[in-house]
Amino acid sequence: MTELDSRLRAVCDLSLPQMREMAGRHEYDGRIQDLSPEGVRAGLAALGRGEPPADPHDAAHLRIFEEDAQVRYGELELHRSNPLPHLENLDLAAYDREYAPEAERAAARNAHLALWPEAVDHAIASLDRLSA
Repeated sequence: MTELDSRLRAVCDLSLPQMREMAGRHEYDGRIQDLSPEGVRAGLAALGRGEPPADPHDAAHLRIFEEDAQVRYGELELHRSNPLPHLENLDLAAYDREYAPEAERAAARNAHLALWPEAVDHAIASLDRLSA
């Protein structure tokens, strides 16, 4: 798997479930995205650090994804009012696909499942714009 530079990694880290499920970035297997207020702040602070890609087209795409993350998490703070990112963080369906040996996928699924209490704590801390 191709290693990501720090600038692209910051964007991927703010879309961890999508990177695992849709982009096949299995280094995110067995992990959750830190959607706590502190985790989101840290993720936003990491955006835009480092050199842009040399290719202007790639650099433009990266800027758009950085701006998208800034709008979603920084301006709109959707993680505070929308439970969907928190539910996606709990999703185990990616491990059902046969992308790796069953034992490897089961270990990743179990590691991910073990992090559910932490993910729920993050959701409770963040979802302060929902009515009880």
